[in-house]
Amino acid sequence: MTEAVFVAFSAVVSSIKEVKEVIEIAGKRRKFEGKKTILFIDEIHRFNKAQQDAFLPAVENGTVILIGATTENPSFEVISPLLSRCKILTLKPLEKPEITKIVEMAISDPERGLGKENLSFEDGFIESLVNFSQGMPGQL
Repeated sequence: MTEAVFVAFSAVVSSIKEVKEVIEIAGKRRKFEGKKTILFIDEIHRFNKAQQDAFLPAVENGTVILIGATTENPSFEVISPLLSRCKILTLKPLEKPEITKIVEMAISDPERGLGKENLSFEDGFIESLVNFSQGMPGQL
């Protein structure tokens, strides 16, 4: 939808050198093609404070749109200058009723789901599927 180039990294297996190369390419892409780059860093807290500094100029000048994911508290694990230029979103797991509604909509919606397939399921299947999606034991 954004027509931006999406680049994903995991801080667990990627080096800051690789990220700097992507930022350099993103700068050229922006300058010569007018395209934005969305840079997704999973486990951003794994980069140390000095490594996180490398993102700052690219975020400030719009070379990249940075999305960082972390299981840690970003207030303690992401440098303040970077945090001050970011919007923090806390994602929480969906509850069973919400997941059930999504599954039922996916099964019944004829345009964006499986509604045209006329599927039927054994009693308890949807509940088992919902439990399984939450990492809870259940048999499918």
